[in-house]
Amino acid sequence: MARINSSPEVRDAFAENLYREKVKPLLDDTHAGKFVVVDLESGDYEVDEYEFEAEIRLRERRPSPDIYPFLGDEPPTSSTSGEVR
Repeated sequence: MARINSSPEVRDAFAENLYREKVKPLLDDTHAGKFVVVDLESGDYEVDEYEFEAEIRLRERRPSPDIYPFLGDEPPTSSTSGEVR
């Protein structure tokens, strides 16, 4: 997948679709309420009680990820641009 270099709305929609279609089906009840950080380029993800810890582990595998965070089954918690939703 290519890095998403478009409007925030398009990026948000892409991230939410990727999460819903590819990542969420792989999660179970043990992931509820935990942070799920997703690399928009690869679809790779990490889950942790702490967003920063999940991001660190994802960056160990993907040195330059295009990260988008989610909280369990909730909408995105923030974007890497610093905006809080």
